[in-house]
Amino acid sequence: MSAVAIARAMTTGSVLGLCALAAGLAIAPLRLAFSSRDPVQRALAARALTQSFAAGDLARRAVAVAENDPVKRAALLGAALSSAPAAGELWLDLAATRLAAGDAPEQVMAALRLSGLTTPNEARLMAQRASLSIPLWAVMPDDMRRRALADLVGGWTHVDEPHKAALRAALSFAPADMRARVLAALPQDAARRDNMQRSLGLQ
Repeated sequence: MSAVAIARAMTTGSVLGLCALAAGLAIAPLRLAFSSRDPVQRALAARALTQSFAAGDLARRAVAVAENDPVKRAALLGAALSSAPAAGELWLDLAATRLAAGDAPEQVMAALRLSGLTTPNEARLMAQRASLSIPLWAVMPDDMRRRALADLVGGWTHVDEPHKAALRAALSFAPADMRARVLAALPQDAARRDNMQRSLGLQ
């Protein structure tokens, strides 16, 4: 089984929590729109609020789209991202949707890259990006491999058991140089390193 096929299998049945994100998109502009004394700031916040609600509606519609229609789902996510380009979770879902749709690796990587740029340090999203990225190692440029390793370490506490098992399976097929690089990226703390080594089958 190819790396892309493994990643596609890991993506099947996985829907990210976009509804919660969509609700959260409007919180900051809502507060500014009503509390700021600066009329220009209030006007800009009101505009952002309108865009946030539009993005939230499109994100909810994308969630409702059946997983067997990834092309339509990707179109809805793209429309949502035009209103909320800093929503790293939407970029991540777009990457997973493009993978499920069989899009070119470059398109999957583009969405993954933007997820990492917009939300680089959110542990929950780091865990999800790592679960999607590691099996795609063979087709990833080196900067994204470094991002995948940082996501794996930084998001480890949010990687659930099914995804740990899937990562272990992906690494069991990996070439020796990839396994060595993942091993070298593990934390220096002995307890954390041992836990990750065992969970990933790198002992």
